[in-house]
Amino acid sequence: SDEKIHIKLQSDTLENISSLYKIKLDEKKSRLDIDCIAKKGISRYEAESSIDVIITLPADYTSHCEIDASAKELRIENLRLERLEYDGDAGQVYIRDVFGSVEFTGKTDYDITIDGTCARLDVNQFCANSIVHISDPNAYKVVNSGRKCVVVYKKNDAVCDEPLCADGECIISVSGIRSEMVIDCGE
Repeated sequence: SDEKIHIKLQSDTLENISSLYKIKLDEKKSRLDIDCIAKKGISRYEAESSIDVIITLPADYTSHCEIDASAKELRIENLRLERLEYDGDAGQVYIRDVFGSVEFTGKTDYDITIDGTCARLDVNQFCANSIVHISDPNAYKVVNSGRKCVVVYKKNDAVCDEPLCADGECIISVSGIRSEMVIDCGE
């Protein structure tokens, strides 16, 4: 609710995490660049398996956010902004109550679970696969705007030929080249 961005690095296994990383801010006219820089020799494997990065954006003053990262697990929760762009890999993605557009761009597979609301999800992949788990297929409209991209629907662990998503208000879009998206409608 304040005007500040909050960045928290936490670890259950690493001691003195504040001595391992430095947060660098570069403020420009209508933009703020934030870099998380490793100060001491910590491997990427050790960082991915033992560090959680929590970014809290201000409720106001944020309309567009771009993140370039690599994560095993990515959680996007309670977000209200026009657009969030994530460039990189993320093994597991959890989206809960997002009002605005979320876009993923990468050459890796994504496993995305939507809980609650996600107004618009764009997955822009290159020769990769993604699976999107949704609980309410009637809330979504699926759009295939890629080149040689395929959308497959799954319900009760069976592949369906017919689209299971109606013309809902929320949109899930696949784009890119030679990608496949599986829409898992659960049980």
